[in-house]
Amino acid sequence: MLKAYLKLLNGEMTVVTDTVIMAKEFGLIHKNLLKKARTIASEVLCDSVRRAETSGGLNNDRRAECSARLFVESSYKDKNNQSRPKIILTEEAFYY
Repeated sequence: MLKAYLKLLNGEMTVVTDTVIMAKEFGLIHKNLLKKARTIASEVLCDSVRRAETSGGLNNDRRAECSARLFVESSYKDKNNQSRPKIILTEEAFYY
């Protein structure tokens, strides 16, 4: 089972995981997983945004807002105490 934790996002406690945990759990190279997560985040559409798109109401601000709720740029300290990037993913983002 993938490790997850609670984090306050957009004023709500949300179950999340992150790319560091995912890389370790799945035996992936973290920098490659970061690239993939960023690619997916730039393409992802929430259900509400998809509905707006089909009715002609989608714009780039709403797309970015949706992605920001699912994929949150963050950082962690590596074994040498250096700050490194990671992405926090909500449960919905994980399924993408």
